[in-house]
Amino acid sequence: MQKILLSILIFVFISCSSNKNESNEVIVPVKTPVSLSGCYQMIIENDTATLKIVQQNDSISGDLIYNRYEKDDNTGRFAGKITDDKIIGWYTFNSEGIISIRQVIFKIDSTSLYEGYGDIEQRNDSAIFSYPQTLDYETKHPFLKTDCK
Repeated sequence: MQKILLSILIFVFISCSSNKNESNEVIVPVKTPVSLSGCYQMIIENDTATLKIVQQNDSISGDLIYNRYEKDDNTGRFAGKITDDKIIGWYTFNSEGIISIRQVIFKIDSTSLYEGYGDIEQRNDSAIFSYPQTLDYETKHPFLKTDCK
C-alpha cells in the first residue's frame, strides 16, 4: 500500500512540476525583419519629396530629393542607421550651388516613413536636432512606399 501511495505522490509531483515549468516559459515574439529598400514619396499639395534607399542590415543609404513648388529644390544623399523604430541619419544636399548637411530622422511604419521635425541647432557645418527625443512626426503627409521609376 505504501508503494502505491508513494507512486501516486511521485506521479502527482512530476505532473505538477512539468505543468509548472511549462507555464513559466517565456515566449518571446519573433519580429520578422522588414526590408526598407525601395522608393518612397511624400506629396503636400504642389511639393513632393522622393526617397530612394537601399538597406544593408541596419544601414540605410540612398538619394533624397525635395521638389518644392516655386522654391529651391534640395537634391542629395542620405545615409543612416536603423535604431529601434527609427532611421537616424544625415542628408548631404545641394541647393542653389551650396552644399549643406542636416540630420534627418524618420519613424518607420510597415509601408511608410514619417519625417521628424523639431528645434535645430548648428554644429560646425551641420544642422542637428536639439532634442531628438521630442520630435514631432509628419503623420498627415508620410513618405509612402511606391514603385521605383
